[in-house]
Amino acid sequence: MFKIIRTCLILILVTLLLLAVPAAVVTGKDVWSTVELYLRVESELLMPTETGRYYREIFWTHNDELIDLAFAYPNFWNESFNLISTFDVGFEALLNGRGSEVVITAEQIAVAEDYYTLLMEIGSPALQRTLQEESTRYPLRSFIGLTMEESATRVLGPQTIPLPTPNPE
Repeated sequence: MFKIIRTCLILILVTLLLLAVPAAVVTGKDVWSTVELYLRVESELLMPTETGRYYREIFWTHNDELIDLAFAYPNFWNESFNLISTFDVGFEALLNGRGSEVVITAEQIAVAEDYYTLLMEIGSPALQRTLQEESTRYPLRSFIGLTMEESATRVLGPQTIPLPTPNPE
């Protein structure tokens, strides 16, 4: 029971600090909009597909370790928010029906590769195995030049629950 409570509390803290606060500082957004964005990624992109649920399960399988790494390695914090801030505009576009307008660049993939390299250096053998399997399945460089929509379809397949129609602003 204590482990569940500890995990929930730490997850909330890490979500706010690791995801929201640094990304909000970098992008000038408020904390809650960043948290909301990644909750939408989970509910609207991952949950509607079998593959998305598979990737969500991978995250939760390694969640405790990621939390421990965040506290043990200051560079992990920096690389995490750098990765998040690099892709948040693309995820926003994808979630708002404009994923075909945002192209993944070589610079973005370089940030993702730096993050991958760091995790391969400091992660457990189980996390390293998972990362290696996924990098074999989807080499990061193969996403350069694809739109966010093309990338999502490539990895997740077609959505089984349609994405919401964006509100005109």
